[in-house]
Amino acid sequence: MVVAEKEQVEKLKELALTYPDIWIEKVFNCKLWEKQREICRSVLKNPRTVVPSCSASGKTFDSGRIVLWFLLNHYPSTVVTTAPTFRQVEEILWKEIAAAVSQSNVPINCHLTKTRIGMAHTDPERDWFAIGLSTDQPEKFQGHHNIYVLVVGDEASGLPDTIYQAIENPLSSGYTRLLLIGNPTQSTGGFKDAFDSPIYNKITISAFDTPNFKGITLDDIKKADTWEDGELPFPGLIKPRWVWERFQEWGENSALFQVYVLGQFPQAGERNLFRLSDIDAAVRREIKPEGVRVASVDISLEGGDETVYATRMGNHVFDMKGWSHQDTNYTEGRVIREYRTDKSVEIFMEPQGMGMPIITHLETLGVPVTRWNPAGKPVDTELFMNQRAEQYFLLKQRFEGRDRHP
Repeated sequence: MVVAEKEQVEKLKELALTYPDIWIEKVFNCKLWEKQREICRSVLKNPRTVVPSCSASGKTFDSGRIVLWFLLNHYPSTVVTTAPTFRQVEEILWKEIAAAVSQSNVPINCHLTKTRIGMAHTDPERDWFAIGLSTDQPEKFQGHHNIYVLVVGDEASGLPDTIYQAIENPLSSGYTRLLLIGNPTQSTGGFKDAFDSPIYNKITISAFDTPNFKGITLDDIKKADTWEDGELPFPGLIKPRWVWERFQEWGENSALFQVYVLGQFPQAGERNLFRLSDIDAAVRREIKPEGVRVASVDISLEGGDETVYATRMGNHVFDMKGWSHQDTNYTEGRVIREYRTDKSVEIFMEPQGMGMPIITHLETLGVPVTRWNPAGKPVDTELFMNQRAEQYFLLKQRFEGRDRHP
């Protein structure tokens, strides 16, 4: 029995160093699809791999198991993972790693915490561990040298240049591998530079590459008046219905469609006011709410546009609430209900069009409405025609700064 177990371990080891994708499937009792397999084999064969991907392609699932494949089959080894925020490190990639450890068909003798795995071994002079690091302290990437080293950059478009510089330190000696993977939200930066570099193996994942799109093309999506998904082979991956909806709302040529559906880097254009990367960074920032709560309402009573109610405290904007296809009475009542619930000290509203009757009635009820006229005179009359143009410019600067938006 002992001999049989030893032979099984040796066969798994041989498999791991030849077909890591099959090893992952056997050890973690899972099924990978074609691009996931390709990524596994690329990390085995190539020192550097870069993977721009659509949404929900299973990239983090794959990355977490690649971390364990490398760690368990290379001794002594160090694996360093990172992501744009520590919350992403802890709650996304390392949750996948923990899940894989719990699902393993072979015992893994290790000490696992939220962002670290220490492997049990007998040589105190050797390092054998994996660790998740945040991007706010690049110096923590220094000194992680070993005989075998793997670095994984998750959501790599959001990694700052300082981290791209820092991760070169552990890659400077030994048998090293680097995997950069994520949605390609930035048209410039380290992730795009890696994709353009000849030293990286490149793997692009479009929604139409995924197994739920077998036999479905972009033309099929474009021609369809409606779409309902049947039974999907991988329910957890990106769905045709969602892509059809994004095509209807975003359009094929939008930056959002390029990034989140096609897995392509967005085309930078002179007419783009906000860069997608700045919006993405603003969503990820964690800023403490400060000061009093204020609200704003953008009213739309016709067509498919939404009326939107949003609140903020200081530079922290809370989740926005929207509704459409409702009349004046509903909208007025909803605004009053939201205001009484969130206890804002004032509500900013645009005194034009169909919003005027609502504003007037709210004021008679004692609701503290502050009228903001986008066609009014700007502060800087030399640069801007009206307040709307000026405020859009200032909002662009805030997106490029340190504010947090939902």
